[in-house]
Amino acid sequence: TGWGPLFMAAIAIQSAITDLADSCADHDISRADPAYHAVRDQLPHLTRSDTDLGIAVLLSSPSSLLAIIDMIKSYPAPFDLIRGSLLDLITVIHDLYGVAIRPYANDVIAVCVHLFRGERVHKVRSAALQV
Repeated sequence: TGWGPLFMAAIAIQSAITDLADSCADHDISRADPAYHAVRDQLPHLTRSDTDLGIAVLLSSPSSLLAIIDMIKSYPAPFDLIRGSLLDLITVIHDLYGVAIRPYANDVIAVCVHLFRGERVHKVRSAALQV
């Protein structure tokens, strides 16, 4: 039964990638972006039942990704069910829109190391590059 929320979150996150692709073309990623603060304020209060809907809604701006990175680094426990999907998202966005998030590359790497051992990160990253 534990796979249900993870599966739903993965679907929501994958659909959000399209929206992020559009956003990345028009906006820079910044901790000053209102979307960043909106995610920082709302994400800790999401329940697991909210996750499948909430993640897609919150990922409305590239800055939302940065907020999620910061949140995972600070508060890993609530994200157990969606860590793998978030890592996939971070990896894909980083590879597709590396210029936009290059200033935060160290944060992306830190999250990957924080969530998985290096070998797992490499495998996920290789798979994402083939998408």
